[in-house]
Amino acid sequence: MLVRVDGGQWSSPDTLGYTSESDLQKLLAEQPGLLPGVTEGARAVTEFGTRVGPSDIVVVGVDGDITVVECKLASNEEARRKIVGQVFDYDARMWKMPLTEFEARWSQRAGDAFDSWLAPAGREQLESNLSAGRFRLILAVDTISEDLRRLVEYLNAHTLDSVQVLAIELSIAHAGNVDVLIPTVYGIEPVESVDRARAGQSSRWTVKDLIEWCANNSKDLAIAVETFLNRLQTAGCLLLGTSAQSPSLAVAVDGPDGRMWPYAIYTNPKPSLNINFAYLEKGGGVLQDKFLSRVAQALPELDADQIRADDYRRRPGVDLAALTRNGVIDILVHAVEGLGGLPN
Repeated sequence: MLVRVDGGQWSSPDTLGYTSESDLQKLLAEQPGLLPGVTEGARAVTEFGTRVGPSDIVVVGVDGDITVVECKLASNEEARRKIVGQVFDYDARMWKMPLTEFEARWSQRAGDAFDSWLAPAGREQLESNLSAGRFRLILAVDTISEDLRRLVEYLNAHTLDSVQVLAIELSIAHAGNVDVLIPTVYGIEPVESVDRARAGQSSRWTVKDLIEWCANNSKDLAIAVETFLNRLQTAGCLLLGTSAQSPSLAVAVDGPDGRMWPYAIYTNPKPSLNINFAYLEKGGGVLQDKFLSRVAQALPELDADQIRADDYRRRPGVDLAALTRNGVIDILVHAVEGLGGLPN
């Protein structure tokens, strides 16, 4: 590997690789989005306790996905032979673990409960994934061996559809103030082949699914929801369906400081519109307060004083039928435009 800075000469990096496995673990825990299949907004903890010892990293996504990561360096030859058995052992201990126990173990490492950031549909899906043993297993290494690569591909071809087994090689180099990271994922093609083989199954709900659900319950609600979503897309928002048990989706907007998730729509246990103040933390308190002031004009049922007192850590839900009231959609879309730095 050669590195060039600011058009200068190509040269070898000052250092290659990680000092210890904890460096690799820290990198992935701080940026779980580097892991294959992990989506925006996911959170990670290290040393998640199980009855057979701590798992290096456990990641929970906003839609309740669970990813278990075991980190090993090529220099640790004995440990590399154990990595596959370890990660399966940890997953076996999490399988059928009650959500209350999983959350308690998570809170010991993260310092917060799921209620502070995980939406109800995500919590419901998390519980379902624990019960069914639906996990994504990732073996993270600095250099992958041919034997490990073949083993990962074999496991993907012969394990249940609900279990994904992947390996990610994360080569790293340092040259002065420049860090170079080269991630390579192995096993993704077998996983995608399995997904395509599932007879028509879709992992996420679509906008069409949500509109159809609303139409089966209320024509006026379906019209309002469709109008709301169309307006949001016109304003530059992204709509991401979840994998919850009933139609639902999250609304994302890209602001100057990164992606935020201001709204989510759920249909279980009842149709609701969630206002995700907790997911606007990248914009800071001033932006959160401005957003609250605007949204509260349309939704007086929100307890604005309590939301401020809780330092915007809440994600209150209101009846989805609020979208049918005059002027509500205009105000909610206007509030989102302010988040993205768009003219408003």
